[in-house]
Amino acid sequence: MAKKITARENYIAIAEFVRANGGDEAWAAFLDAQVTKLDAKAEKAKAKRAEKAAEPDPFIEAIADAIGDEPITADEIVAKLGIEDLTKNKVTARIGKIEGVEKVDIKVENAEGKTVKRVAYVKA
Repeated sequence: MAKKITARENYIAIAEFVRANGGDEAWAAFLDAQVTKLDAKAEKAKAKRAEKAAEPDPFIEAIADAIGDEPITADEIVAKLGIEDLTKNKVTARIGKIEGVEKVDIKVENAEGKTVKRVAYVKA
């Protein structure tokens, strides 16, 4: 699969083409300004990501405390903690960030009485 050309690379290539073929310098200046805008936007997004990554996650400690030696599913963690904004998807996403937690398969009975496999978590 070929590498996808980014807008930045495209602007640079067009500006080089314009300069090489004696084109209008105003076009080249415009394209250079576009590249500068894209660089500034990327730098701002990078700073915002770094700032967000530095913020402590309020759920991680609670989830880590809820996981013990007995297997517990993500749904059970949500029910046990009872935090309003906490969902099963948020639990599974944050469990990957917690060290010392193993994923195990367990068999449980569902509402229909059938045995089904579920993913549970235990401390290693």
